Amino acid sequence: MPELPDVAAFESYFASSALHQHISKTSVLDKRILKDTTPGALGRSVKGGAFEETRRHGKYLFARVDGRGWLVLHFGMTGGLEYFKRNGDVPRYGRVVFDFSSGYSLAVISQRLFGRVGFADDLDEFVHRQDLGPDALGPGFTAKYLADYAAEHAVQVKSLLMDQSAVAGLGNIYADETLFQARIHPKTRTGELSKKDIARLHRVIQRVLKTALRHDANTKQLPKTYLVRHRKKGEKCPACGGKIETATVAGRTSYFCPKCQKAPSKEAVEYPCRLNIKCSIVMGWQLQHCR
Repeated sequence: MPELPDVAAFESYFASSALHQHISKTSVLDKRILKDTTPGALGRSVKGGAFEETRRHGKYLFARVDGRGWLVLHFGMTGGLEYFKRNGDVPRYGRVVFDFSSGYSLAVISQRLFGRVGFADDLDEFVHRQDLGPDALGPGFTAKYLADYAAEHAVQVKSLLMDQSAVAGLGNIYADETLFQARIHPKTRTGELSKKDIARLHRVIQRVLKTALRHDANTKQLPKTYLVRHRKKGEKCPACGGKIETATVAGRTSYFCPKCQKAPSKEAVEYPCRLNIKCSIVMGWQLQHCR
């Protein structure tokens, strides 16, 4: 699943290929990729215009069409972009194609159709409607914001990092990397984190993502001290040489080093009840809280 660094790389690709070109035609080759629009409406929204600028928020990429609004792209799993000369076949798995008067085209790729293409009149309203938290590299994501959010939400820390309404942009890979670099176990609950832990976590999020950006989201080029280079059960930890282990957290397989990332002292077990309330059993005591 593309995460913030991947989408930033897509943004650079989009900007270097498709900006400031006259859009002559839009072809929707599979309407299942569309979100809150139709093939006709999308075509009318962009035809005759030009993509003037790009923006990114979390895992979303936006491209402004003159003064009309914003093309919305979410790449899902196996998504991407391909700029090509219009004298042959459309790239494989191309779902939406924007033709330019230059004779070139831009295809939105989505092999498994998990991506989404839409159009938004107002960018801020769209972000609000999607309940997206601040971008992980944006000015709104501060250490204080993270501390306040963690204090109000009693969850495992990895669940918080992957919750797009808490912070937009992190997914499974970079959440694991952040926790490894911060030496925090993924099952640690937010209530067990000190102020220093939260501040360190915030710094590491920024550092990990910026490092990934410098390497164009190519995980094979990240430092050898990064977990992602050794992300396999039983692989040696790049820090201590111990064995990497896995656990299921937030419904996803998490990779961590049990030596570098000590297990929480009180491991909570969460489950849904009949009243749709999430409860926790901690050392024999039931703590109830609504979510």
